[in-house]
Amino acid sequence: MSFSFDGSRATPTRPPHIEPAQPGNWARDAAGGEPDGTVFTASFANMVAGNLRRIAQDAGVALTPGVDTILRDAVIATVEDVIAQSAVTSVFGRAGAVVAANNDYSASQIANNSGVAGATVGAALINIDQRITGWTPGAEWRTQLLDSIASQFNGTLTTFNLRLSGAAVTPIFAADLIVSLDGVIQAPGAGFTISGSTIVFAAAPLTGAECFILYRGRDPLAPAMNFLINGDFAINMRLFAGGALAAGVYGFDRWKAGAAGADVSVANTIVTLASGQIEQIVEGALWGSLGGQKVTISVENLTGGALNVVVGSQSGQITAGAGRRGVTLTLGSGETGNISVRLSPATTSVSFQRVKLEIGEQPTAWVRRSVVQEEDLCARYFQKSYARGARPGAANVFAGEVYHIEGATPLAAKVGMATRLTPMRATPTIVWYASASGASGVINGSGLGDVAIASTNNASTAATGFPNLASAQGSAGALWRAQFTADAEL
Repeated sequence: MSFSFDGSRATPTRPPHIEPAQPGNWARDAAGGEPDGTVFTASFANMVAGNLRRIAQDAGVALTPGVDTILRDAVIATVEDVIAQSAVTSVFGRAGAVVAANNDYSASQIANNSGVAGATVGAALINIDQRITGWTPGAEWRTQLLDSIASQFNGTLTTFNLRLSGAAVTPIFAADLIVSLDGVIQAPGAGFTISGSTIVFAAAPLTGAECFILYRGRDPLAPAMNFLINGDFAINMRLFAGGALAAGVYGFDRWKAGAAGADVSVANTIVTLASGQIEQIVEGALWGSLGGQKVTISVENLTGGALNVVVGSQSGQITAGAGRRGVTLTLGSGETGNISVRLSPATTSVSFQRVKLEIGEQPTAWVRRSVVQEEDLCARYFQKSYARGARPGAANVFAGEVYHIEGATPLAAKVGMATRLTPMRATPTIVWYASASGASGVINGSGLGDVAIASTNNASTAATGFPNLASAQGSAGALWRAQFTADAEL
């Protein structure tokens, strides 16, 4: 089979994998009406290259002078790669001819005679896309060949699941798919529609029909964003030692005990939930609404038994086993605000790693945010003046403390000790601690010892405000010092 690229030939109106409306027009036009074995022309390559150029622009890929020539050459090279694999000597079963037997010019006839299967054609188009746009396997957004559905065709079924390596694919628009059915590209909206992660053909494909589907969009297996903060329990600003937690009390950052309390500990990244329930509130104002979404909650290396999970109003169970394991739940359309995520052992103590909540029907790989990002997210809800390794309320901890030197006279009942915070979710509750004694609700004044705080004035999402004493105390030059915590947990 010979392929020539003659720019003098007439421009074909359709690519070779699309059957023409009038049988024979495409092949004859491409060959200029000459039965010389010419199927592809430079004009066709230019047309495809132009389309890919627009794809590259949409993807934000930088284009350089002469890019059209580069794109055209890539199209030709890829087609040549595919043809070279098939050792073809004829077209439509007729050596040196472009007139098909029985006027059948469909791509399936090309495939049947050349040995180039529909899936190979699809792979070739992906190859072109990757050469031009730079998308490569593993990229989050790229063109991918979906799992074949052809074996399910029986002349009756019209609806089929869209899958990539077994994972559900949910296109946003029908136009996100390129669907070839027996060599005919199906028109989105007319030849087929999509419904969630299924494709619905306008007419039932016949038994034995060839089909390939290309999807251009997010890789369903690419790691998705985790809506849970501190899902690996690595951040522990309260220095919780592990063990029993009373109902509603926070231990590891962003995780608190459920209504009946909990017994939870962490060692070498492994979380052990001996009893009770732990909970994290996913803030709608931070992440946006999850109402009506299919979400998957998952953990890694679950041992000891099954793990019961509750996400909003929905519940499920993750079965024990190695690797990442999860359950998919569909939230109610009205669940648009904060969402409670709760975990508890189904029977006895369980251990697991790296909890993840994501949109979609498939648990994807764990990708940890940077420590800086994760700590900033945690600080939206809880902060402390203490050094990272110091427990709030510990005695004789002076690193990180705030202080104020009194002026000529005491400022009535106020002490000017306000400190800026990393912006928080809401105005926090400030708890003051004496740096030396570690006692809460007091600050330390030179020559006065620990002095009780009556209240905190002028606190905001970005500042602690200042401690308000019950009465004016101290003298000119007095040193006030304290530590604090700021709590805006949900």
